[in-house]
Amino acid sequence: MITPASTHQDVTDRGLPYMFRMCGRDDDQAPAAVKFMMEGMKAKSIFIVDDKTTYSQGLADGVRMNAKKMGMNVLGHDHVNQGDKDFSAVLTKVKRAKADVFYMSLQNHASGSLMAIQAKRMGLKAKILSQDAMYHPNFIKVAKAAAEGVFVTYGYTDKSTPAFKAYEKRFTANYGEIGAYGTYAYDAAIAYFKAVKMAGSTDPAKVKAALLKLDYQGASKHVKFKPSGDSGSSYVAFKISGGEYKLYWTPESGFVK
Repeated sequence: MITPASTHQDVTDRGLPYMFRMCGRDDDQAPAAVKFMMEGMKAKSIFIVDDKTTYSQGLADGVRMNAKKMGMNVLGHDHVNQGDKDFSAVLTKVKRAKADVFYMSLQNHASGSLMAIQAKRMGLKAKILSQDAMYHPNFIKVAKAAAEGVFVTYGYTDKSTPAFKAYEKRFTANYGEIGAYGTYAYDAAIAYFKAVKMAGSTDPAKVKAALLKLDYQGASKHVKFKPSGDSGSSYVAFKISGGEYKLYWTPESGFVK
């Protein structure tokens, strides 16, 4: 199995013999998000909301832990239910807390769009930071003006590489805009095909050995698996401006001009 979207650290940490991951890990994204809040947003306090799913709550817990460890003031950590439509109760708590940052950790962009719209209507002053599930064109299309100024963290993809450009051309011609995990899904499939070809077999042990030997430029990133099955990811921050996700900050170099 090569997952393009399962980010919880236990996916690979359990030691399953044939488990590989193309996307990044929550325990890489969470500290990167906190570092961005402190260095890129100059934030000193945070209020966290998740929807109690394994993904969103796991990441939110990691953000809370890293925020406390790095000296941020966590003013609250509340929850909603997946599928909720009315977020007024929890957003009222966020507004009263007067945190510098509202960290919105939700399972999908549909819920994120609704929460962002309601936050804007309520006059929330806190800056909104969300995660990789909100790195999707439909989040902007639905939230519209409410999406402006929202920050999201996501694994960095160099869109100038020939590998990405070739993938983008084929994908958009058939399916339109690329979603949050589309590029990882493509790379997961290609990695498997490459490994099968290298192994000359679909035998799991042989394919695993071949996967661990891969070392090439994929569409999403340079693909090279660790013995754990992880391929790593460099998390960066985007800011939605003019209806687009614009690279805003990287852990290595800070603000992007």
